[in-house]
Order: sequence, then structure tokens, then C-alpha cells
Amino acid sequence: MTLIRQLGISLFVIILFSYSCNNQPMDVIFSEVEAVDIKNFNTVFAEYSGMDFAKNFELNAVLCSFVGDHKNAIEFATKDAHYSQNPELNFGLNDAQMILAKKNYEAILKDPNASDEVKAESRKILSLLNRSKDLKEVFKKQKMLSAKEFIVNQSTDYHFLLINEAHYSSQNRAFTHTLLEPLWKKGYRYLALETLGYDDQILSERGYPIIISGYYTRDAIFGNLVREALQIGYKLIAYEYSSLNGTLRDSIQALNIYDKTLRRDTIGKVLVHAGYSHISEMGDSNYKPMGLQLKKLIGRDIMTVDQQNMTQMTDHSKMAPYYNYAIDHYAINQPVVFTDDNKQALVDPINSFAIDIQVYHPSTTYIKGRPSWLITNNTKLFELPASIKKHNGYLLQVLRKGDIQEAVPIDQFVIDQETALVLSKGEYIFRLIDRDGSLKWKGNLKIN
Repeated sequence: MTLIRQLGISLFVIILFSYSCNNQPMDVIFSEVEAVDIKNFNTVFAEYSGMDFAKNFELNAVLCSFVGDHKNAIEFATKDAHYSQNPELNFGLNDAQMILAKKNYEAILKDPNASDEVKAESRKILSLLNRSKDLKEVFKKQKMLSAKEFIVNQSTDYHFLLINEAHYSSQNRAFTHTLLEPLWKKGYRYLALETLGYDDQILSERGYPIIISGYYTRDAIFGNLVREALQIGYKLIAYEYSSLNGTLRDSIQALNIYDKTLRRDTIGKVLVHAGYSHISEMGDSNYKPMGLQLKKLIGRDIMTVDQQNMTQMTDHSKMAPYYNYAIDHYAINQPVVFTDDNKQALVDPINSFAIDIQVYHPSTTYIKGRPSWLITNNTKLFELPASIKKHNGYLLQVLRKGDIQEAVPIDQFVIDQETALVLSKGEYIFRLIDRDGSLKWKGNLKIN
């Protein structure tokens, strides 16, 4: 780790911690807890508590994200991760073939009969073919910009914006959350979520998700994304077809998105939040992803944003070479993109033809046991009283007062001696759930 990165992260943590500690004018009032005993109240926490640490790494990572155990989510995801450490892409060509390929694409750029679309693709391929294998040279030509601002500015030219997530990453979901309000101002009116199911028929009327609303929305961070989208005015779109896999599944996903948005409304723009490579604009004979099929279906270009590749793992050998270089040489304290002088976003070679923009997330730091990216301008850290801390190892869930019992919590995490609430002003109810998944205590909570 370079000195500049160490200083950058340390300064960010000090500033954020000082802000959270020195700006708490609001009182936190916990009521007396009321004893209850409801068996099998939360089967997810029981499943989390009984995890086998030696296998099922992907599932374990997801379960950790659901209960707010973000440290172990990253740990399990690292064990499940595979990433090529070869930063170059030569298309399987030798030096002579590479020279010939460059000449062919240069000829296309000079061809007066070639379409603008073909020329644009040729320029992209040439740029990649000419890219240096030395990452120092690659990044020397780049400027680091706020990912949020860059994406929002670029979104003006598109009707569909597709962004992905790793299914264990609450950090990815938190970033998509930050895009909601500025994209609304750009004319985006639909939010299509891969996770949404079809059983919850009154989600929009209720205004918040419940356990049956979707699978990944069990994560409080995802639940809060849905809450705010509905408050802003987005129309939520369920489009998944999970009974199939591969190209056919993705083709139905694309058709569902089109049928529920552009086919009915040619004005309102669409934000699509999907998992992993479903957003890809490139496929092959074995698999044609949803992004590619949606692009063909609507007959226009789409904007695709990858944020799951450039994220922290606990093992550097599992992280993308471009990401390793970036975090070692830049003080990244917010999601960023790297762009050249032409505002062309830097995308690693493996994904260059599949997506348009790649978001580099900062390494996760923890304050009072909670990830720094969870703390926003609207939330603050609040210490737990001793009466709650004594329930070490229990799951603490916080719901807004008035929400039904099945509501996805506003905040939830496993209690230890350092964890703190991350909440905004309001009235809440809290619940304490033991490792068997039984609801044992509940009470009221108020932040004045």
C-alpha cells in the first residue's frame, strides 16, 4: 500500500468519525424491552447462525449481507471469487496478426462507406489493441472523477441505464441508491429490479418492501433503496424469469422490461438494477445476456455500468489487476471512474466490449463496526445502550413505527460490543432475535 493511499484512507476515516461523533444533537431513546417468544420468527438468521464455513461460500456471503455482517460477506465472497490476473487482451493473436488487425480497423475508419456505428466500434477496438500492457502508462492518461456525477451526466443521452451488483454486496446497492434522485431529475421514471418477485401485489401502495417482495431485498440496504424509489415516484418493474437459465431466461427478462416500459411509455426512462453479467452488451453462441437482447429489441444503444468487478476482496490476488493498481496508487474515498480527455471511461480489457462504464469502489473501512459507505448525509451513528449490548450475538432489527411485522428492516446487524445503529430522525420499533431465529424481545426507539 502506498503512502498516499494510507494517508487518504486514514484522513477519510478520521473526518467521517469526527463528523459522526460531533454532530449528534438528537437524543436516542430506547424503551424498556418487552419479552416475547415467537419460534421460527426469522429463518434467515437461523440459517446464517448455522453456516458451514468450509463450503457454500456464495450462499454464505449473501446470508451475511442480509443480516448486516458485511465483513464476513466480503470474506466469503473472496473465497468464492476467481479473477484473471492477466491485464492484457490480445484476442489470441500473435504479433503479426495483431499488426494486421490494427491495419484492418484503421482502414475501416478511412472507408467513406462505413457507417458511423461501425466506425465507432472500430475506434473502440483500436483503442484496446493499442492500449499499453503497463498499467502505469494506462492510468497516466486517465482522470479520476466522481462515479455518481459522471454516470448521471452520461445518462442524459440514453433511455435505458443498466447497472449491476454482486448479490452479496450491499455496497453495490448503496451506490445504486445514490443514483435514484439525480436520475429522476434526468427523466428516469422506472426502476426495474431483478430481485422483485410477483407475490407482493401491493408493494407500491404500501410504500416499502416486505419479506415476500423479493429475495435480495431482504437486505436492509436494498429495502431502503426500494423505499426511497417509491417515495421519489419511480414505478417498480419486476422482470425476472428464474425458472430457466441462460439465453432463454435473459430473453424473457429483456422482453418483460420492454413490455412494461418503452412499449407503453416512450418518454419515461428506465433504470435497470441486475445481477452480475446480465447487463452485458456482448454475448456468444452459448449465452446472450439480457443487456444484449434488450439492446437489439429496442433498436437503440443502452448505457451499461459495471460496479461489481472493481470492489474490495480480502485477498489481493482475487481482485482485478486494474483495481489493485488503482487502490494502490490513488486515494479513493468515494466511488469513482477513470476517464480520458474524451470522457471515455476506462474499462478493463476483459469487459471492454461488454459494458460502457466501470465503477471503482473504495476499500471498506469500519466505524463502530459499521461500513463507512452506509453512513450518508441523512443518517448518523448511534451507540447502543448497555441494556441492548448485553444481547451479544443476537440480531437487532429496526423498523419504522407503523410498518407491518413482515416489513424489511431499516437497519439490522448482529450485536457485538462495538456495533452502532445507523439511522435518521424518526420513531421506530426494534426487535431482538436469537440464533435459533426466535423473536425474544421487542421495544420502541425514538430519535428526536
